[in-house]
Amino acid sequence: MRTKISNWMANIGLFLFSTTLVLLVAEIGVRFLIPMQVDERTLMFSSHTFQLDQNGAVRYQPNKNIRTIAVYDNKIEYDVHFDTNNLGLADGKNYEYENLADKRYYAFVGDSFTAGFHGGEPWVPKLRRNIDGENIEIFNLGVSGTGIEHFYRLLQGTSEQLHITHIVILAISEDIRRNSWYPLTNSTEIRFCQKNTPSPECIKRPYIAKIIHPASSSEDILKVAEEIIKDREKNPQRSGITGFLRQSELLVFVVRSLKTMLLYEERYSLDALRNIREAFPLAEIYFMHLPQKQEVANGGYFLNNLGNEIEEIGISYFPALKECHWQMDMFFVHDSHPNSVGYDNIRKCVSSYIFR
Repeated sequence: MRTKISNWMANIGLFLFSTTLVLLVAEIGVRFLIPMQVDERTLMFSSHTFQLDQNGAVRYQPNKNIRTIAVYDNKIEYDVHFDTNNLGLADGKNYEYENLADKRYYAFVGDSFTAGFHGGEPWVPKLRRNIDGENIEIFNLGVSGTGIEHFYRLLQGTSEQLHITHIVILAISEDIRRNSWYPLTNSTEIRFCQKNTPSPECIKRPYIAKIIHPASSSEDILKVAEEIIKDREKNPQRSGITGFLRQSELLVFVVRSLKTMLLYEERYSLDALRNIREAFPLAEIYFMHLPQKQEVANGGYFLNNLGNEIEEIGISYFPALKECHWQMDMFFVHDSHPNSVGYDNIRKCVSSYIFR
């Protein structure tokens, strides 16, 4: 009996040792062969930045020069300024209502890829400057962190402020599933709150960005980044065994892979696109499917057959990943946004498709 127990215990010990060894080798392999860049981002803005319009869509604060910085692993990934206009949109030009019979009015609506300031200059105003002739006007309706439900709400609001004959929806796969949210700010912090989350509950949750002085030095920025990391470490989810496991790149790789696979296996709703089509029956509408960084790395979209569903709604679909040239050096090393080269590629891709 004792011999059986001893053998049993020995087998368990051997199994645990073998499992630990395999996991250790896998961890080392992931770190060297599949760099996950798990360094956390700390994000900063020089003002409250965001506001809601009358339709519950997020815009930027109007007539501001906003500075935004992202820090990874104690290094500044980007540090840029962008102007907002009279309508709270990322453009140095004010937008006024105009309706000339011989002129086309294009609304470019999307998320941060459309706002496009991370590379140092929003690309939509640059596109407008490069379009010849006076019979075309272009509006930048890109706002960070938004999804197609926000696109619909923002188009509703701007349709009362601008005449729109053409709509160009520039969306990444993630936008299809993004829930609506509202900004909640105080003197030092910015939070994105889900639409059904009361503000007293949302204020208890981690903030997404810190508000800094516009003239903060690089040294000041890095000190704020350290404070943000310390605040996160105080979160119960970041301590104990959970905090320890978060340091494993193998675990991060597995969790991210499963999350991506399960997320895009679920059904999604295109009702917001149908609403846009119905709200603008006379407008020509295009859906440009911009690629996310990981989709460029994988060589394919997370969402399959999306084009057929969008075409059935009556919206033209353009798979920018397949039709335009993309490579990984068009994105920041750590951040998921395009860099200046990537945004210039978006501008050229849009120009060749919409204004060819």
